[in-house]
Amino acid sequence: MTGRIGKIVTAPVWCLAFLWATATYSSAATQDPKAFIQSLGNEALGLLQQQELAPDQRVAEFRRLFVKGFDVDKISRLVLGRYWRKATAAEREEFRSVFEDFVVKSYADRLSNYSGEAFTIQSATKRNETESVVQSTIVRPTGPPTRVDWRIDAASGEQKIVDVAIEGVSMLVTQRSEFASVIRSNGGKVSSLIVALRKQVSRLN
Repeated sequence: MTGRIGKIVTAPVWCLAFLWATATYSSAATQDPKAFIQSLGNEALGLLQQQELAPDQRVAEFRRLFVKGFDVDKISRLVLGRYWRKATAAEREEFRSVFEDFVVKSYADRLSNYSGEAFTIQSATKRNETESVVQSTIVRPTGPPTRVDWRIDAASGEQKIVDVAIEGVSMLVTQRSEFASVIRSNGGKVSSLIVALRKQVSRLN
């Protein structure tokens, strides 16, 4: 059960994608999807270069940036998929909390692995009245460039990232599949996923 959970955070480029997208940004950038992502990337560089941060500082900073840049509430609903409707109100709240802890603790310790990556933005495509997708490329000193697409939703009045696709693979869809597998293998109980995530967070601590 927890082995499946562990697979979700094994791809280093996903960690980098999260980081590019979780920095503070100016009010001017909140109206234009490309400017929004560009501003996030520029600010993220500052955090990436702070190699001297203590582990607890790194966790706290990453949590602040993750919550600010991503729509954690919506992602929690989407990543749980059809099981969100089956979950009780208490389970939904508990899952939202442990999911945030899981993401933050899983990625925070990887922030020290920055090795000169940079990114460029190619274009932005409007999906509907509130959603856009920004296409970008992460360039590494060694190895081929990586395509990263950011799905942005402005339904709340400010732009928030709700999904990141790496080389066409949706992080949201991948995690939903992994989570559903854990729930199905434990009798369809959402509580089983919550327990598995809490165990994973405890190990990361």
